[in-house]
Amino acid sequence: MGCMARFHTNHNDVDIVMELGQHNHAADAAKVKAKSVVNRLTQCARETEEPPYQMIANVTTGNEI
Repeated sequence: MGCMARFHTNHNDVDIVMELGQHNHAADAAKVKAKSVVNRLTQCARETEEPPYQMIANVTTGNEI
């Protein structure tokens, strides 16, 4: 069974504002990075009219507008 603990963070995912339960695993940096990329892609899709290939290229290279 997976970890049932949860962190609640501020809107920038920087500060932990609440922790529920005890985590039974180490942090996974790859998952954190992947979530960050997906969040930036979602934000870019909402705010621009760029085609998907351009958004992906910009976000993965750090060239977001």
